Amino acid sequence: MLKSELVDYIVDSITDDEWRDLDEGTLPITITRVNRRLLLSLWDEYGDFEGEVDDAAVAELEDVAEEFLIREWPQEPEAHRFVVLTCLARAFLYGRPLHPPELVRYHRKITDGKIRYFCPERDPENERLCRYCCAEPMDGIAANWQAQIDAAARDEGETTAQILREAFHAGIMNAGIVKKEDLVFYEDVRAHCSRECRFYGLTWACPPHVGPLDECRERVSRYDKMLLLSTPFVLADMSDFKEIDYTASDFQRILRDMCRRIRPFVDDFFLLMNETCFLCKKCTCPDAPCRYPGDAWPPLESFGFRVAELAELAGIPSMNGPSTTTYFGAVFYNE
Repeated sequence: MLKSELVDYIVDSITDDEWRDLDEGTLPITITRVNRRLLLSLWDEYGDFEGEVDDAAVAELEDVAEEFLIREWPQEPEAHRFVVLTCLARAFLYGRPLHPPELVRYHRKITDGKIRYFCPERDPENERLCRYCCAEPMDGIAANWQAQIDAAARDEGETTAQILREAFHAGIMNAGIVKKEDLVFYEDVRAHCSRECRFYGLTWACPPHVGPLDECRERVSRYDKMLLLSTPFVLADMSDFKEIDYTASDFQRILRDMCRRIRPFVDDFFLLMNETCFLCKKCTCPDAPCRYPGDAWPPLESFGFRVAELAELAGIPSMNGPSTTTYFGAVFYNE
């Protein structure tokens, strides 16, 4: 069948009332945010898909996905139809992994300007389903990780190697050392925050609440090393602030997972994140103290850093192709 016919099939399988509830966020079933956005983007892009898909493959994926859901998620059968439809869209229209990222921590790698996904839960016993997923087994990336970890242990020290290992396992794609003497704290970057950033003054993690630039410089100067970290994300709509904020918060979950992993062997470290803090739906700032002072880390720009400059110093890409955004964080520590 034509891809446009598959779009017709998916769209027609959802009633007008269900589309309205999806759009308003009032659908009375469990559906992940990513799956909801994917279906709505499919509606917006109606008719924009070219090419063909195999009818038999579509039918088999429908059957196998339904079997999987009956076995693994029997408590909400009324939601199965929406999951199956998003699986069809992911596999045959968008080329994305079958499970949404809320459920599986995929690892990513850029090859020839395209994102490759690696799945830690790919099951050789369930290849009837997994063979329709674009995510590859983890052994396709593990060797590259180990080479970088071994090089870090040799060139930087065992602490750096351990942090790098846990960063990769948490979902970081790229990492590189920035020498302490190369760090520049730019006043104009901080000034740009006050003029242009939509988060300025609204959270405890953002200026002016992080303190003056001299104080920020002092907070990180007691650490020997800075490890810059990044992961790219695919965006369906580069102008959709809700999608941008969601992927930004997903990257922060990766960073916080890394922090939990390194705390047992790194006594003292300092983290800088991307964007602003997304832990709370509404920040207590400025009326009450921060609810999570140990996890509400500031963004890189709040310390006056130019992210593209740091990426060049660390030897990692700052851009990763069209329809992607790359988020950055950094961990300061002593070897």
